[in-house]
Amino acid sequence: ICINGPGARQSHSARVAAGYSPQVGTLFASQASEAVALNRGIVAADSEFIAFLDADDVWHRDKQRAQVELLTSDTTLDAATCVTENFSVNPDGSVHGLNSHESALIAATTFRGRTFERFGLFDESASHFQWLYRWWARARRNGIATASINVIGLHRRVHGKNSWTQHRSQGLKELHAELRQSLKAKRHGPSRGESPSR
Repeated sequence: ICINGPGARQSHSARVAAGYSPQVGTLFASQASEAVALNRGIVAADSEFIAFLDADDVWHRDKQRAQVELLTSDTTLDAATCVTENFSVNPDGSVHGLNSHESALIAATTFRGRTFERFGLFDESASHFQWLYRWWARARRNGIATASINVIGLHRRVHGKNSWTQHRSQGLKELHAELRQSLKAKRHGPSRGESPSR
């Protein structure tokens, strides 16, 4: 587990992870962005498959089993995705489902470890709203092979502190800029020999 942000060592996630030691190792990137923290985790991982989960989201209990089975049954696949369900928690503690959709969110996907060797790490110079789209755009230009388990695997919590809730207009502006760049790159053909972004 790689925990980032101010107070990472004193966070709830750090306390939970400590309870699983030594089976679970913990890395800290207190002043680092999400992309930096994820890259550190990828580099440190020594496993055939890599998956990610934000502290405020929840995996369906069968997500990992189903995605690993899909990747195991088809060795040509680089990653397995799933359907994401957005939900909120009401003041009384009850859960309210919002909507669901097929998703390539980072927490909805299980990757082969070698996928990041083939398509590079996340671009650490990208903004919070750019890094994931930028990685997927590059990987798709270079032929990444994916498939979905076609069921809800990730429950994504929507709340007042979500970056999209707080900065939606900025996020859309930056994603539109990324889309324009991606379309421009696509018009110029496959990006052969693209170097991994750090």
